[in-house]
Amino acid sequence: MKKALDLKKDSVSKLFFNYLIPAVMGMLIMSLHIVIDGIFVGRGIGSDGLAAVNIVVPFFSLFAAMGILIGLGGATVVSIKFGEGKEEEGNSIFTQSIVIAIIISIIITVVSELNIEKLSYILGANDKILLFVKEYMRVIIFFAPIFILVDVLNCFVRNDRAPKLSMYAMIIGAIINCCLDYIFIFKFHWELSGAALATGISNILSITILLMHFMFKKGDLKFVRTRFVVNDMIRIFKNGFPNFLAEMSLAAVTLVFNLVLMKMLGEIGVSAYGIINYIHALMLMVFIGISQAVQPIISYNYGAKEYERARESFKLAVEVSVVFGICFFMSGILFGKNMVKLFNNNNIELMELTTSGIKIYFINYLFMGVNMVTASYFQAIEKTKFSTIITLNRGLILIMAGLFILPKIFKINGIWITTPVAEAVTLFVCWVLLKTYKREIEKFKLIEEH
Repeated sequence: MKKALDLKKDSVSKLFFNYLIPAVMGMLIMSLHIVIDGIFVGRGIGSDGLAAVNIVVPFFSLFAAMGILIGLGGATVVSIKFGEGKEEEGNSIFTQSIVIAIIISIIITVVSELNIEKLSYILGANDKILLFVKEYMRVIIFFAPIFILVDVLNCFVRNDRAPKLSMYAMIIGAIINCCLDYIFIFKFHWELSGAALATGISNILSITILLMHFMFKKGDLKFVRTRFVVNDMIRIFKNGFPNFLAEMSLAAVTLVFNLVLMKMLGEIGVSAYGIINYIHALMLMVFIGISQAVQPIISYNYGAKEYERARESFKLAVEVSVVFGICFFMSGILFGKNMVKLFNNNNIELMELTTSGIKIYFINYLFMGVNMVTASYFQAIEKTKFSTIITLNRGLILIMAGLFILPKIFKINGIWITTPVAEAVTLFVCWVLLKTYKREIEKFKLIEEH
């Protein structure tokens, strides 16, 4: 029988890579199926289909945001509780998290379905692609509870020392999604509703796999009879808020990007950004995987007062993020055109616009990974104020400011350079916050000594 990981005693590098490989592989496979989904839509439906899907992305981000708010927020608290040896309280928080996720997801589904056309226009749809947007969104709304719960369960399963099962759930779901995409779009000709249906069905399968962890009692987490405790809910939401904010900021940024591009270039601009977003998903998911891999190690050791192990984990995650960032940047410079060809090989204007955008946009990967890992570190030790500052800067404030200023100076290139500028400035913010936190610790030590 394979020995379970010991978060307190095993070497940090062993723990990190045991969590990192499944997390990154799972995220890569999940993002790969997003890319393949985009390829099927682009080649099977066309640029208007790509534009419609990208219009819906901010709304889809709402599901991910709610799942991460409850899942990662709850999992962080549970990991700290387990580190403190309070398993009963941890299981209570886990159960409360699942119940509140179900309630919130049902509310979102009902409200969204009743306002689907208004939502389409708010998200940036015009009359030309309105029907495409509504077709895709209607199916996505129906599966909202599934999308939210899969993110919540994924966080808890990974934190319950089962990162490989989390990976398997994402890989199998992604494979099924790709197969169903091909069948529904090219064989059944269900177009965008088929693409959305494939995503929904594949997520049902992923949830089934994740639930097996609890049905067969493979870890320490279990469902228990409990009641809602207001302080527990506040703590869950407080710890998950930075990641919720990151997802909602991504939704807001995508919305504003779409509106600016629609105004400057029309549907082709939104299609170009849609392609970049599909490719961006691959890189983003790797950084998310690194952040998620290090979070349970940091949280557990922080709860067990093993502060040096928590810091060592953070440093290792930063180093890995830098290596990946350099590789991603170089891939955009060397293979940008080949990436775009996967999605569209006929529209020369779209090809040139997207390729030039990638070469500028990919500069952001030199900074993004470090910023995300730093935010995750602060969240894992419940310094949510610092994590929120990082998230707000890189994900919303600096992006919005850049989109307001840079396109006026650099035209279309100003849109693409906005994200790299935001990430570069945020890197400086991270450095300042780390220095501030270090001074706080040193001050606290001096008070304890006296």
